[in-house]
Amino acid sequence: SPLKPDVRGIPTPAGNVVARNAADLLAINCRVIIVPALRVAKDGTRLGQGGGYYDRLLRHFPSHASISGGPLRLTIVNESEVFDELPSDPHDQRVDRWVIA
Repeated sequence: SPLKPDVRGIPTPAGNVVARNAADLLAINCRVIIVPALRVAKDGTRLGQGGGYYDRLLRHFPSHASISGGPLRLTIVNESEVFDELPSDPHDQRVDRWVIA
């Protein structure tokens, strides 16, 4: 699908939107959220681009490992982007798994 700038100027796929926020994702029983990352640590700490957008979204969902089993938090990175550890702040949300592209 072609890309068009969203309200922040970020190229976004044009077409039908399934969900616009955490409430929409919860309503459709979302099972996987693909989270962008520049780097990821083996404990799931993720380095994004600094806007905090995904951290704010993910805090609305229970952990995938919890009893309530929230959506799997997945990121796709290159092998060179996986580190033993990365710095994190208390508000940072971790991913459950990463896939090496």
